[in-house]
Amino acid sequence: MAIRPDPGAEANEVALEAQRLWLMAKGLGAEIDDLRLQPEDRLVPAPGLNHLVDSADSLAARCHELSDVVVILQREEGPDASLGALSSLVSALEEMQNGLRRLAQLGMGVSSLTLGGDRMERLDRACVAVLTSPDVGRRPYEGSYQLQGLDREGAAVELSGFLCRLLVDRQPDLSVAGRSTSVHFRVDLEDTLVGTRGGSAEEERWPSPVTVSQVALWALDHLLDSGTEVGDLVVTGNVKRGEDDR
Repeated sequence: MAIRPDPGAEANEVALEAQRLWLMAKGLGAEIDDLRLQPEDRLVPAPGLNHLVDSADSLAARCHELSDVVVILQREEGPDASLGALSSLVSALEEMQNGLRRLAQLGMGVSSLTLGGDRMERLDRACVAVLTSPDVGRRPYEGSYQLQGLDREGAAVELSGFLCRLLVDRQPDLSVAGRSTSVHFRVDLEDTLVGTRGGSAEEERWPSPVTVSQVALWALDHLLDSGTEVGDLVVTGNVKRGEDDR
């Protein structure tokens, strides 16, 4: 986000955007939490849900406070004195955007392990809308993340969310690593999800529409049977530089 000559006006716009994202996070988080409860009192795990919602709350408050700091510094000491606070404000907004993308990813993972229905389809659409929204900033997953789930089902939720996001963003390729083996995923030009296990060149292919929970369990069967514990699993996104975001 470019810094314009009027830091105070920029700060007010960023703070307003932060409050919009906060409302999106609160609403999406509440819907995910509500739809976790399935028939016969089955509760679908949602690893990290409370942390993501609480983080959105604290970041929205920080954006509100920083916007006031920018305005005060600009008024009392001039525009240049407020640029440091404005930079911190923009960074906080970007952190909110990243957290909201993670929340949408988790929502799709939770949805994939439910019994389905209209509300689940609405949740999926809401999550896709968040991931593709200009307000959130469309950005493929990049970096490494250690799964937070406490058991196989929790890991399946998180891994399903990563796979859903891969299908939405079309990149990056994903690797899921355990202690002694790994699983790799990519999406080809025909929207087919392609997976390989370990060092094998043999590919498993899932044409669209993909039942991602089945793919996640396929990966976990290989990873956990090799002696890996759920807490050892790490997902890495490998963005291919120079390619267009599709």
